[in-house]
Amino acid sequence: MTAIDETLRIGKEAHIPVEIWHLKVAGKQLGTHARCRRQTQLGTAQGMDVTADTYAYPAWSNDFSAFIPPGARRGDKAD
Repeated sequence: MTAIDETLRIGKEAHIPVEIWHLKVAGKQLGTHARCRRQTQLGTAQGMDVTADTYAYPAWSNDFSAFIPPGARRGDKAD
């Protein structure tokens, strides 16, 4: 998560919005997704303009479901 920490620090110090492009995390079972989300939410809570995007890329087995929050999918538990 050091890359996100550094990005948020730069945005805060420079007083500029932060956009994280192609955010993709592996290791959901290890809580990586939740930690990543908490970091971006912390920046927002501190008054920063923080956004992130992801991408659907079928060649890497990543489809439209990547855009739907885990807790919003039928049968999934929120992380």
